[in-house]
Amino acid sequence: MTSLRDFPVLQFSLNGYIAQHSRNQFPLRKTTTKSPLEKGVKGVVKPCKKRKILSSKTIKSDIIDLCPVKAFASIKHTSMKKLLVTGACGFLGWNICQATRQTWEITGTAFSHVEAIAGVKITKVDLTDFAALKKLFQTVRPDAVIHTAAKTSLNFCQAHRSESQKVNVDVSVNIAGLCADYGIPCVFTSTDMVFDGLNPPYREEDPVCPVNFYGEQKALAEEGMMKRHPMTAVCRLSLMFGIPGPGATSFIQPMIAAMREGRELQLFTDEFRTPVSADTAASGIFLSLEKVHGPLHIGGNERISRYEFGAMLMNTLNISAARLIPSRQKEVIMAAPRPPDVSLDSTKVRSLGFRPLPLSEEMKKLVTI
Repeated sequence: MTSLRDFPVLQFSLNGYIAQHSRNQFPLRKTTTKSPLEKGVKGVVKPCKKRKILSSKTIKSDIIDLCPVKAFASIKHTSMKKLLVTGACGFLGWNICQATRQTWEITGTAFSHVEAIAGVKITKVDLTDFAALKKLFQTVRPDAVIHTAAKTSLNFCQAHRSESQKVNVDVSVNIAGLCADYGIPCVFTSTDMVFDGLNPPYREEDPVCPVNFYGEQKALAEEGMMKRHPMTAVCRLSLMFGIPGPGATSFIQPMIAAMREGRELQLFTDEFRTPVSADTAASGIFLSLEKVHGPLHIGGNERISRYEFGAMLMNTLNISAARLIPSRQKEVIMAAPRPPDVSLDSTKVRSLGFRPLPLSEEMKKLVTI
């Protein structure tokens, strides 16, 4: 396919790689460059409280009526536009498909877990295979892309850095590059884990400062995607929960099961988030598709600890057998470090019409699980 615009070659270091992105060149080649958590990368990483961090100065956030990309104009006026959702069979991807399948013609990708989704064409594809990814774009010819596919386990990313980086960073930048060449909007689902948890609540303009490799990979993906395609919307999501899809659940399902079985649940009293249900988060992501480029924080209304969340869930669902044990994050050794408080300030997305329900109301949806 002929590019809609020419882009200069972009080079940036990512954990032993250099990404070279020109119009038709996306594959990555190995180098001996160290990870930004081990060694600062010139032009990318800056010091933050004795850590090496990724600067957000180059990440501009603008809320506008419509981004000045020709494809955006067609979004408002064309019925049944084509939407490509990566990771469609995952927990978040499934919720996005449910929220958009009535107004978009959706093609979803899956790889390890392929499930049928009503109203969605599911395609099995290895996103790390650039030739297959490029062919997917040529076949689907999407009007927009929402990229949710990722390795999201903090401990897995910590133990399998190379494998997780191929998905979390390399694939993400390649997708942004293809979206740039096709002149279409791209939404990337990132995380509150790009912050160190020392200065909450976090706004979009705050510098990122990850403390684990999952957060580092997401931060690198954000930077690389927005350099390759400045019209990318980066949705940083808080802790998500909700009704499970056919092939994926959230952390809350095993929590509810343990409560009902009367098993002890040790929950942190000193780890804080701004939880949001996945279906509510999907509505915020959809808002970003037309109105945002750069970072956008999507979290719930309430800052709450893991222990407080568990207690609220127990009371809302009236689970009398639950046995909650308070514990402290800083006293538990984990494979991947966790930031203590990554509460998000979601003022910006609320200005677009995002209206999350109170947390207790969101929990009532789970009563049938």
